[in-house]
Parts: sequence; structure tokens; C-alpha cells
Amino acid sequence: MATCLNIATMVCGIFAFILLSISTGSRRWKEDIDFYKNTHSYIGLWQACFWSAGRQEVGYPPVPMNCDKDYLRPHLVEPPSWFNSVRALMLLSCMGTGFGILFYLIAFITDNSKKTGSKFWPSAAVIFLGGLCATIALSIFTVHKQYGIQYELGGDAFYAQYWIVVKDKAIIEGGEYKIETWLRWSYMVGWGGVFMTLCTLICAVLSDLINWGKR
Repeated sequence: MATCLNIATMVCGIFAFILLSISTGSRRWKEDIDFYKNTHSYIGLWQACFWSAGRQEVGYPPVPMNCDKDYLRPHLVEPPSWFNSVRALMLLSCMGTGFGILFYLIAFITDNSKKTGSKFWPSAAVIFLGGLCATIALSIFTVHKQYGIQYELGGDAFYAQYWIVVKDKAIIEGGEYKIETWLRWSYMVGWGGVFMTLCTLICAVLSDLINWGKR
């Protein structure tokens, strides 16, 4: 039973690291859809993307999706402090889960060479702390999910202008047009990584309790 829990701990820790790394590096944390302009904009932690399906009534041509890290820094101005905090915390979550897996491997190898057995929960706790960092980051992003980037057409391309609070509708010439904000798969994958860190800690604690009961 303890061996199965050890394997489960390792698998959960590895999955947590992979999911948090994918979430941190991908560019689909949120999407803003402007139905009046017929445009879509995406935000990741390191790149923002924008594309236009085209709308002749407002003079917007169809523009294929373009992604650029400088979209997050319109006119070379740093992103808001909350956004940089999310970046830093997600990087810490990846480092925490990565080091936690390494510590767990060391504990597992040591356990096989000692009759008393090693303690697995401290290394799993490091992984869980990485999950806590991700939880804080994801919560901060959730609170500020209405923040986005204003794009303006220049020639045949769109350029990021500044960070704004995206409203849920636009009133143009007396008509209301919906603007939808969606949290996308990169954000969801981050929460999946957080859940796996919790599973890692639970499995490690149970494994230690079983080993302790055998003494």
C-alpha cells in the first residue's frame, strides 16, 4: 500500500509541475471578444494575441492572429503591478514543484537504503507550497480579469495602446454591443496543477502514516 502511495505521490507531483509549467508558459489565460468590432484578444503571462475577423461597418479589415510579447508593454510601459505579481508567483510555483520532485526522489532513494524509512511529507510540502503560490497568482488574476489591452488600427495592422478595464458592453450610436470576457484553458490548467499539488501532499502524508504504523 505504501509503495502504491509513493508512486501516486510522484505521479501527482510530476503532473503538478507539468500543468503549472504549461499554464505559466501558454498564452490563453483570458479572451476578450468585442462583437461590435468583431475582434478577439488573448492575454498570456508572456505574450498577448490579437486578431480581427473584419467588419466593414467600422472599417476594420480581417487581420490574422498576431502574438507579441510587447503587446503586454504598450509603448514600452511595464504591465500593471498585479500582473507582474501573477508572473512572479507562477514562476515560483514551477520552481517549488520542480524542487519538491527532486527532494522527493532523494527521500525515496534514501528510504530504500534505511530500515527506519524516510519522511516523504516535507518534500511534498514543498510541492504544495508551489501550489499555494499558484493559488494566490490565479486568485489575483481572477480579481483583475476585466483588465485588458486596448488595440488601435494603424494601416493594415493593430497595435497595443494601453491597459484598460474592459467593460461588458459598448454603446455605439444608441445601440448596445456585448463585450465578453472569458477565462480560457491556460487559466484552467493552472487550477488543475494546484489540485495535483494537494493530491501530492495527501498521498505523501498517508504514505508516511502507513510507514510509521509498521514500526
